[in-house]
Amino acid sequence: MAIETTPDGSIIVTGDDTRIVPLVALAHGIVLEMETGMKPTYRWNALTVARNHGVIPNDGSKPQKKKLLRLTVQKIRELKPNWEPSAHLSKALAK
Repeated sequence: MAIETTPDGSIIVTGDDTRIVPLVALAHGIVLEMETGMKPTYRWNALTVARNHGVIPNDGSKPQKKKLLRLTVQKIRELKPNWEPSAHLSKALAK
């Protein structure tokens, strides 16, 4: 990812990677919910975030967490073909 740091220490993600950052955060949030039952603090739930980023169609469907995770990773790979999930995500996908 193209990451820049400002003089005051703020981090800025730039370039094409700005499209995948929310999806990676969504994937990790789904794994957190699958493993612990804790829901990440979003203004919206994971399904709404997934719909807003084109992971699932806006037809009212509600896929299970495992399927939502697979679809999220698939969408990230469409946007960035050489992207590989972290060990944590890979472990959750393998379950």
